[in-house]
Order: sequence, then C-alpha cells, then structure tokens
Amino acid sequence: MLLLIGQYDYTENKKAMHRLAALCPEASIQLLPEAGHFTVMESPKPFMKHLQDFLEKNSSPSTPQH
Repeated sequence: MLLLIGQYDYTENKKAMHRLAALCPEASIQLLPEAGHFTVMESPKPFMKHLQDFLEKNSSPSTPQH
C-alpha cells in the first residue's frame, strides 16, 4: 500500500495516514514536498515517481499467454 501525503496537507490528514499505515505493515508513507492535499496536481513529478517506483516494485512479471 502506497500512501502519499503532501508536506502542507492538514495535520489531521497526516495523523490519519499514520493510523492507516499502522494497520497495514507493508504500507509505505511518502511525503511530497511543496504539496498540500491534492498531491497529484501540486507535485506531479514526485507523485508519478513514487507511483512508478511502487508499481515496479509490487507488480508481478507478466505471464506469457499461449
């Protein structure tokens, strides 16, 4: 589980993310600098980098179709 949160997001949202991460041991919280609540719009390049890294790390290799 990838949890992305903006540096300037509301404190309550940050606390909620940490509570959620505590329930899911494999969760990863990433703080996006210069972003508030709408991380994908406010910090698109770091957002996409974290998402791409997460997907590459957690996607299973393709199985050839016969």
